[in-house]
Amino acid sequence: MQQSDHDYFARRAREERVAAERADSAEARRSHLELAHRYEAAAAAAAGLPVVQLKVGGKRAAG
Repeated sequence: MQQSDHDYFARRAREERVAAERADSAEARRSHLELAHRYEAAAAAAAGLPVVQLKVGGKRAAG
């Protein structure tokens, strides 16, 4: 069975959140959380939902 784009991106977001929880350093946690946010935005876009990106503290954050 082929996986939809939405399902793929949602799964990857969950995996990145788990990786963030297990990360040994704050930098690694931030990197995994950034990836999770990007995958969540991609999942929303794949589902046809509106995606808003905010710039917070000089970095872009999905919201």
